[in-house]
Amino acid sequence: MSNYPHVQLYIDGHWREGADARKLPVLNLATGEVMGELASAETADLEEVAEAANRGFDV
Repeated sequence: MSNYPHVQLYIDGHWREGADARKLPVLNLATGEVMGELASAETADLEEVAEAANRGFDV
């Protein structure tokens, strides 16, 4: 794997993995090489995002 950064989710002011820690590969389409990984958002993550957004609107 190259030095491509591992991309996490930014939820409620914090960088973190998804709820189930699943990762998706980032591929170099020219070579098929896995260049890095990014965190996968699951339903629980999206619910947390919506709750954080609602709190922001309340402020």
